[in-house]
Amino acid sequence: MEQFSITKRQKQFLLVIVDYFTRLVELFPLQTTMADVIAN
Repeated sequence: MEQFSITKRQKQFLLVIVDYFTRLVELFPLQTTMADVIAN
């Protein structure tokens, strides 16, 4: 996870998930890095 400048929707972090078997990449913009937010 890397911190970026704040967007119009108050998103500041980008969570990148990669499945190396299928090579599927998913990106999720987040406001916070709290574990409960990421788990949802």
